Amino acid sequence: MASRTARFFARLFDCCILAAILMPSIIINGTPDNFFGDGLLLQISLLIFFLYLFFEDALGGQSIGKRVMRIAVVGVASRRPCNLFQSLIRNLSIIVFSIFDILMIAGNKKLRLGDRIAGTMVVIEENFYHW
Repeated sequence: MASRTARFFARLFDCCILAAILMPSIIINGTPDNFFGDGLLLQISLLIFFLYLFFEDALGGQSIGKRVMRIAVVGVASRRPCNLFQSLIRNLSIIVFSIFDILMIAGNKKLRLGDRIAGTMVVIEENFYHW
């Protein structure tokens, strides 16, 4: 299994990517109250933001941050890369359960609530390719 440190830095890297997706449109459009006016750029940015957030792990089991940290998300039962549905479930839990989901990683199994629900785990990349 991947270390908590590697998972933390992968999430931090992905959060920077998410911020980079939103920041240009927020700077150009100003405040979010302009969302339904001429805020088309913000709407597109939000769409890309949520697509990346929910499906980041479905790209071969690795988000960009996980690729940098050399870790990957796999199904517990199949040991195959995380699929679209598993990625959606495990990442939707970040929004729905927020702090509780993140605190679950402190347990012995090092699994977030989202991993438990989706049936996934995060492994070190070198182990990922041997399955």
